[in-house]
Formats: sequence, C-alpha cells, structure tokens
Amino acid sequence: MENKRALILTQMWMAGETAEAIGNRFGVSGSTVYKWVQKYKLPDRKRTACEPVYDPSPEEIERMKAEIKARHIAERMAEQHPAMLRPAWMGQPYWVDPPSGYRYGFPKLYDPARDGNVTEWLIRQGYPEALARQGLPCTMTSHDPDTEADDATGP
Repeated sequence: MENKRALILTQMWMAGETAEAIGNRFGVSGSTVYKWVQKYKLPDRKRTACEPVYDPSPEEIERMKAEIKARHIAERMAEQHPAMLRPAWMGQPYWVDPPSGYRYGFPKLYDPARDGNVTEWLIRQGYPEALARQGLPCTMTSHDPDTEADDATGP
C-alpha cells in the first residue's frame, strides 16, 4: 500500500494537483500531503513570477513532430529489420530510385557526403516535392565504380 500511495502521490503532485485535491483522494488533510511530499522527497513545484514559459512557434512544433516521427520510424525499422539498419555501402554513393522515379529520370546516383539530405536532394533532382516529403520508400542499390562504365546510365 505504501508504494502505491507513493506512486499515486508522485503522479498527482508532478501533474500539478493541489495538496487539498490529493488529500481528498486519500482522505487526509493538505498538511499531511505536504508531510508526504517531504517524506518522499518530491521536488518543490513553486515557480517564480519571472520564470519563462517555453511557448514554441507553429514552425517549431512541426519540426519537432517531424523529428519524433523520423525517430519513431527509425526505431520501428531497427526492431523489424535489424540487418537492414545501415549496410556498409550506405556511406558511399548509391543509386536511388523513388516510386514512379522513371518519370523524373531516376534512378540517379546519390552521394551522402556531397548531396546532403536525401529528401532535399530528390527535390533538387526534379522529383515532386509533395511525393518526396511523404517519406515513401525508395529502392537503394549500391554503386561500385569499378563495375559501372558510366554513372549516368543507372544500375
């Protein structure tokens, strides 16, 4: 019971509930709740009037959402396909062929060191921005300069 009380108290306290509201939940006074807060060494929630509040702009929110989505997709891929995480050839130039890429002259040779972000590179290469930003899976094929006669011909 003690651990359960500590857990519920911590959750409610950190969520910003008042000592009185927490006390009502447990059937004790607010002063008892403050004693528990000291006993369990919970952080003080008092804020100064000068403390700034972080209020991100809509652009920052969109950027953070995109980062979280990308991280989530990468984690899912790592769980589902551990062998496909990052083949050794991925640091080298490789052929990229997005869906319907033939309409826009793909496959094309992509060099991560030179070309930067693959999405931006796709757009610079003439692939429609709306499709590039959807994060559709592309076919990626290693490029061996010893076996390729001409980089412009594709794999």
